[in-house]
Amino acid sequence: KLLLVSTYILFQTLDSLLAFGRNALPGTPLAMLNLSVDGDLGEAAHNLFAMMKELDQSGARAIAVQSVPRHGIGLAINDRLARAAHGNRDV
Repeated sequence: KLLLVSTYILFQTLDSLLAFGRNALPGTPLAMLNLSVDGDLGEAAHNLFAMMKELDQSGARAIAVQSVPRHGIGLAINDRLARAAHGNRDV
C-alpha cells in the first residue's frame, strides 16, 4: 500500500517512508529512503523504482511517500506515484 503524503503525519502506524529533500518528514519508520537529499528531481527520478522496490521488499505494510515538486520531471514522478498509490492519499 502506497500513501502519498504532503504534510506531517504520525508515523507510529507507518512502516516506511520514501522521503524527498533535506526536510524529510519526522518520525521513526521501520525503513526510510530518500529519493534525493539535495532535492534534485533528476536524481529522484533515477532512484524512484529501485527505492520503491526496496521498501516494498522490506516487509512494510505501507509506504508513505513525501511530496515531490510538481514541475519538470517532478510531474512524471508524481504521476507514477499516483498510479502506484491507486488513490491512497493521506492528508
